[in-house]
Amino acid sequence: VAAIVLLIAFPLVIIKLITSGYLSPLILTGLLFVVLEMAIGGRIRWLPLLMLPIILLLAYPPMMVIRTYIWDSSKNLNTAEKLSYSAKFFLDYYVLEGVEENLHRPGTGKLSFSKNPINYRGLAIRTSHIVLLANVMDASPKRVPYWRGETYVPLFTHFIPRVIWPEKPQERTGNAFGQRYGFLDNTDYKISLNLPWITEMYANFGTIGVFCGMTLVGILLAFLETAFCRPKVPALQLVAGAVVVLPFFYQESNFSLVAGSFIPLVVCIWIYFYVAARVPFERLLDAIHRR
Repeated sequence: VAAIVLLIAFPLVIIKLITSGYLSPLILTGLLFVVLEMAIGGRIRWLPLLMLPIILLLAYPPMMVIRTYIWDSSKNLNTAEKLSYSAKFFLDYYVLEGVEENLHRPGTGKLSFSKNPINYRGLAIRTSHIVLLANVMDASPKRVPYWRGETYVPLFTHFIPRVIWPEKPQERTGNAFGQRYGFLDNTDYKISLNLPWITEMYANFGTIGVFCGMTLVGILLAFLETAFCRPKVPALQLVAGAVVVLPFFYQESNFSLVAGSFIPLVVCIWIYFYVAARVPFERLLDAIHRR
């Protein structure tokens, strides 16, 4: 039953990730399968591992244009339309070697393209984080006061389902960070700028925050690995543990955004693998078949 659910749900999850406009979840999902293959099968599949950075390099330039289009709330696109546009943009981008930011010719409804060069500057800045950290260090605390732990406050409420607390404040740290340090226009409340963990530590408490914060993060990761990914555990437990720990591998977003869903995720994993495993599906299916 679990295998059937996986075969049905996994393609839907991949489609959802593709139409979200984010590349990181797709890369992390591929990395998860590579790591699980290494842990369970005892070998590294080099081809999928090498394909991950290649996919990232190919997908990044057109994705910047795709996001502009599919994130436009005025278009109100459904999942099928987002997937269709994404596929067309990718094909047209590499066939015609570039896409204009103005995606439609006025009055025609047709896509408008130009031969702009592929630019990986944004990707280099995103993956290094050093430029962002340098700007924050230069501005704090001379021009911008330390946050004094404000970005970590959502940790205490993030795990509460919105069904229970409909008025729960939304996670807007990325936008607040961009405006606070002048990376975003102060009238722009839609765009979110990633706040990496180390940069967040410095923005809150300065140098001492980085030293203490990284120490605590090291202890946390060691605990999570020991608790959920111990060696020589059953394959099912290893897979469940890897799914739980995987978000902590992505340290590009602020800590509360990454860790805030930890408790609900653990509960859902436990329900799926332990509670559902005790439901007598085989007997139910056999009874239905006999009728």
